[in-house]
Amino acid sequence: MNWLLRTIWIHRSIVLFPVVLLGVWLGGVWVGAGRIQSKWDTDRHQAALVLAQQEQKSADIQRSQEQINREISNEFNQRSVQLAADWKSGGSVRVRSSPTDGVGGVSAVPATSGAVAPAASNSVPVAARDEGTMSCERLGEDAAKATLMLVELQKWVQEMGALVWANESSH
Repeated sequence: MNWLLRTIWIHRSIVLFPVVLLGVWLGGVWVGAGRIQSKWDTDRHQAALVLAQQEQKSADIQRSQEQINREISNEFNQRSVQLAADWKSGGSVRVRSSPTDGVGGVSAVPATSGAVAPAASNSVPVAARDEGTMSCERLGEDAAKATLMLVELQKWVQEMGALVWANESSH
């Protein structure tokens, strides 16, 4: 055993060099693995943060869309009730009466002329699937309601377009 220690002592540079080299290599592997692990953790955290932000933005957009839908639906229902009341009272029926609506109000529906027989002016043949005949008054109501639907649809499209534009410009 003595001769072994003496041989190692004499050739210590040959024996210690691989041991030191192995130690340096293992230390580098350990430091490198720690850096890679911290980078992976950072990347995972950033990906989770981006995902959470996208989910929040998606939820905000959906809430905004639902709010716009509710507002347009409520406004349509209110204006539809008002339109029906105006129609039944025989007053002036205007679908677009607000100055912000653009073109202005739609002119009032004229009353039936007294010179034409009421039966001839109020009967309009319709398809067999309907109730048989439809009056001009009913057609006028339907046309006014369809116009109101189109007005509300235009508002909805404008508000949704503004929402989409605002979200696209925030990227």
